[in-house]
Amino acid sequence: MALAENITVTALRTTGGSAAISNIQSFNLTSGRTNIDDNYRAGRGTLTGRVPSSLPTIQLDDYIDVTVALSGSSGGLGSIVYQLRVTDLEITYGIVSAEDTWSIQLEDAFGLLGRALVSLSVADGLLTTSAAEDVCDQVPDVAFFTIGTATTTKVNAQTFTNANALDAFQTYANTEWAYVLANGNAIRWFARNTWVDNASVVNFADDGTGFEFQTLEFNTLSESNADRVVINVRGGSTSTAGTGAIGLQLDSYSQTASDATNLANYVLAVFSSTEPRPFQLSYLLNNQEATGLLNAVDPNYPKQVNLDFRGGVYTAFVLGFSLSVTPEICRATLNLLPSQAVNFLILNDTTFGTLDNNRLGY
Repeated sequence: MALAENITVTALRTTGGSAAISNIQSFNLTSGRTNIDDNYRAGRGTLTGRVPSSLPTIQLDDYIDVTVALSGSSGGLGSIVYQLRVTDLEITYGIVSAEDTWSIQLEDAFGLLGRALVSLSVADGLLTTSAAEDVCDQVPDVAFFTIGTATTTKVNAQTFTNANALDAFQTYANTEWAYVLANGNAIRWFARNTWVDNASVVNFADDGTGFEFQTLEFNTLSESNADRVVINVRGGSTSTAGTGAIGLQLDSYSQTASDATNLANYVLAVFSSTEPRPFQLSYLLNNQEATGLLNAVDPNYPKQVNLDFRGGVYTAFVLGFSLSVTPEICRATLNLLPSQAVNFLILNDTTFGTLDNNRLGY
């Protein structure tokens, strides 16, 4: 159904045979993280509409494909499919049937990990990617994919008994400093800095040379700043980088103390910047005709944002996003991480001096 001008939202239940969902009134989705030190959590969506009697059978754990399509005066300008799992169906009855509405709550694969308990053994020296995949393999319906260059980071031996799958997965992601995306039942894992190499570029500008944006928020990494990083190795020792008072603690499964120290130094560099930087950007999709507007809210691949603002040029990466489509408006909000937090190379350094894993800053 057409909602905001130039925006169409369609939905299809894909479990147990295809069935269209009609009379849609709104779609809202929050995916990914806000800050770089946030743990991974379930992306959550809400699909609302009228005429509950028109709904096909909707059950817990059914999958629904929600397609958001953008069009212009000259035709289609792109579309994107969000694959989400049903967690709740609510029907609100009015005084008359014409007032009845429905609301479907949805989530991505991180929700499955967060609810699952797993039991498995992980061998010493296994790569982080393989260890994370082993955890996902214990959770029914979760599919794990590795994108880009393979990792060389190894983990220590672990035995899990009725452990929370998302906690174990998060700790392996910490160990690698991986970037992870979820859509539907799929988990996409990008090794350290591999996500930078696989990012698609979206350009925003205030001078007409890129997409228009509505609001832009700068901060100085106050939510993501540290001058001392402590790595608590589960089943091992503690490693520290930096001597300041503002501390950050992370759990890891690093194989050796040297690996944990390298991780601590790497994370310290990520969190050491206090320069003002773009933190959050929002834009409207229903007031501009341009191909690629939906690329920034693609849950399948990393996104690089190039921002031209008042004579300055900034580069950042999207950590997460929210999307809201209603009859009045279609707005996207991007949570950003500055490029200097992921792009650096220090010569003669064992942590930052490895080509193909780190790169010169912008």
